[in-house]
Amino acid sequence: MTTISVPGKLILFGEYAVLQGSDALVIAVDRYVRCEVTPQPQMTVRSLGVNGHTVPTEIHSPFLIAVTQSLGAAPADFLVDSSGFQWTDAGGNARKLGLGSSAAATAAFTAALRYQLGMADPFNSADVYRIAQNAHHQVQGMGSGADVAASCFGGALHYRWIAERKEMPSQERGQWVRCTAGSGFCLSLTGGLTEVVVAWAGQSADTRNLVEAVHRARDADRSRYEDIMAVIEESSRLGQTAWCKGDRRALRKAAERGRNALEELGSLAKVVLVTDGHRRLSESLDGLNVCVKPTGAGGGDLAWIVTEDEGTDHRAITRLGEAGIPAWRLSVVNHGAHVSSPADRV
Repeated sequence: MTTISVPGKLILFGEYAVLQGSDALVIAVDRYVRCEVTPQPQMTVRSLGVNGHTVPTEIHSPFLIAVTQSLGAAPADFLVDSSGFQWTDAGGNARKLGLGSSAAATAAFTAALRYQLGMADPFNSADVYRIAQNAHHQVQGMGSGADVAASCFGGALHYRWIAERKEMPSQERGQWVRCTAGSGFCLSLTGGLTEVVVAWAGQSADTRNLVEAVHRARDADRSRYEDIMAVIEESSRLGQTAWCKGDRRALRKAAERGRNALEELGSLAKVVLVTDGHRRLSESLDGLNVCVKPTGAGGGDLAWIVTEDEGTDHRAITRLGEAGIPAWRLSVVNHGAHVSSPADRV
């Protein structure tokens, strides 16, 4: 048996704006989806459900079916395990962390199938991204692919998605990867934090519904929508610059700017992007000079606790623990798909 792992993601800056061609900062973190491959005469694909029981892929994941249709079958059993992207609350309930489980599962299965088919360089980041993003877009019909890119390339990425089928200009740094529905640009950022502190925002987010609500708001009031997007884009630019310089004070200020824009976007779209859970986190950390910023689409899942120094990281985690709020340190990992090692946390 061989096990292939890919990391999870956190979108720190540029949420929503990345859907219209702007830049985002997305990082790969040390929580993993694993795909166990066991040779056998026929191909079977199974997924590990939230209750720990395996279910057939035709019930669980159309993404994996789309990948198989693209690459073809291989004689093996593939078991996709996303349990590393979950945590168990005080009531014993399994909760998704919001680390991009469907994207990571698709990337892990893509890499594992390429490996089992004997393809050259089966873990090539661009090739795995292209197949996984095509499958993801085929099923969802929406999304920038930032989560797919993080799982495939690893590290901290300056990412852009252009939803047009055309040749993109070559870049001195980074690369464009052309897909069926558009092209993704991936540039690895140097410097920056080696880990981030995140906390549970109190509820799971419904990303699809949030994105659809924001798009309806865009169509109803494009002028105000574009003003908000301009602020999100600026916060992303400032945040990425601060990240590369390791300027944690500027990073916190950029995060505050982005959080305020998200709150205004939620007001425009009549959905809650900055939740009461985020406000509870801010109240619990009052006096520590931190920013509590939603990750990804907002609305719940993980909040990023942006501090100005490592000492405050420690104090924030301690204080949240005293308040009974789950918090974690997540390390930035500089790899995409790879054969698993004992160091991969699940």
